[in-house]
Amino acid sequence: MANETSRLLTYKHLSVDRLSIIGLDEGQEKKNERCKFPGNLTLTRLSILLISAVALLSVADLYSRKGKIIHHHDHTIPTLLSMRNDDGTYMNALESELYNEMKDAIFVSPMLPSVPSMTRGTPKIKVDTELMLFHDNLTVTWDNEYSDDDSNTVIALYCPASEKDPKQFRDAATLSQIQATMRAQGIQFGPNDNSWIIPSVPVIKEADCEFRLWTRDESGDGDGIVYNFETATGWVEIKDGAVAPTTIHLALTEADNEMLVHFSTGDGPRSYAVAPVVVYGLSDELSPGASNLSVGSTTTYSASDMCGAPANVREPGKFISPHSLHSVVMTNLELDTRYYYKVGLMKWDYATNAAIEGDRDVWSDVKSFLSPMPAGAALTKDDEPLSYIVYADQGVSGYGGGDDGQRISIFTEREIEINGIRAVHHFGDLAYSLGAAHIWDVWLDMVSKFATSVPFMIGIGNHEYDHTSGGGKGKDPSGVETAGGYQPEWGDFLDDSNGECGIPPSKRFVMPANGNG
Repeated sequence: MANETSRLLTYKHLSVDRLSIIGLDEGQEKKNERCKFPGNLTLTRLSILLISAVALLSVADLYSRKGKIIHHHDHTIPTLLSMRNDDGTYMNALESELYNEMKDAIFVSPMLPSVPSMTRGTPKIKVDTELMLFHDNLTVTWDNEYSDDDSNTVIALYCPASEKDPKQFRDAATLSQIQATMRAQGIQFGPNDNSWIIPSVPVIKEADCEFRLWTRDESGDGDGIVYNFETATGWVEIKDGAVAPTTIHLALTEADNEMLVHFSTGDGPRSYAVAPVVVYGLSDELSPGASNLSVGSTTTYSASDMCGAPANVREPGKFISPHSLHSVVMTNLELDTRYYYKVGLMKWDYATNAAIEGDRDVWSDVKSFLSPMPAGAALTKDDEPLSYIVYADQGVSGYGGGDDGQRISIFTEREIEINGIRAVHHFGDLAYSLGAAHIWDVWLDMVSKFATSVPFMIGIGNHEYDHTSGGGKGKDPSGVETAGGYQPEWGDFLDDSNGECGIPPSKRFVMPANGNG
């Protein structure tokens, strides 16, 4: 493990003069002069943030049993909309009682969605907008008649809105669970209030969604629980949902004068070919014709790529498609220089290998970064030492019932802004998705607040990789040929990835092949 850590952290010709360890909760700094790292690391100063809740090796989460390391975590995985149980605890996307009940229920739906304009008469459930925006709030309201039985009335979100299988929802909750969620978020829900305020629309890489209201009936003929369709909002468009660049994050490459940018989109327009591109330059006035432009590559993964359940199971709370995952390299950068960039999908002529600029192009906001320092530069720049953050074990808000993952991102963003941090290294146990595929987009959307401005370099932890079966025949991205992958004798990690076996991070991140970064 130490060798892998050193390889991940290698910067050419750098050594450590001072190690700063900052406990962010206490705001205290402890200094150890002349700390030395093995190998040829040549850095004048290194700042490492060890955040109290998620230390690099969290001793509180480990204990030894017969010489093996055992990890203990509360693996509550929040749902897409971070719904709560009636008692206020987070619903677990992988073990939701409601999800499991709906999976086995009988659905009675007299009409299935067919066209966007279909209203099924006067809708008894509505949203306060015709155009959903990522990160904006959204309010869903319904007729009072349904509030009388809040434990047997369920609202489910379907994306795309054309989804015909009532069991393939993105999230679902009873009205009582909606009330519990709003109380936990500090939103008052009065006895006559028939509204659900969603504070922030998550990244959903589809063109549209629909909320459908079902009533639950246990008094059937012994055939099981029946869900009766009552009403729906009709199709609600997501602004640029299928093409907008999301989850943007930077990474170093093998070359000092390059920077790689990752981003994801939906599956894009169907009427013409597109390519992922980055436009970049020394000014924030960017245009494809006047600025540098690089075209990249696109990949994805499917349920069949995973090594086992629940990661390869197509049902709510488990596998959903990541859609299109893009990576593009910015080349020929001047060193230690601020660059501006934006990413997006451009219409592409593959016959001439050229972009076709058009009025339908959708771009990210303009962002910026500092290109890498020249090798050894930190030795002569006492006023601007090279500093970077190292941490591990993050997750998202709601993971394990807490908000430590969000706090880490806020602290990291603050340190970058105030103290000139030049890179962030995450040593593993990244999103803690554990087979709940939506968590990857939630986590990357969260860390992109800082990962768009500095390189975000990762290692793979047991909760991304470890598996005991399904990894043979080239499926395991590490290259290990055995079905159970790499299982060190000092560990007892077993199926800690819940079947993901390293596939999502191997597709969402491109790290330097030579180990530099």
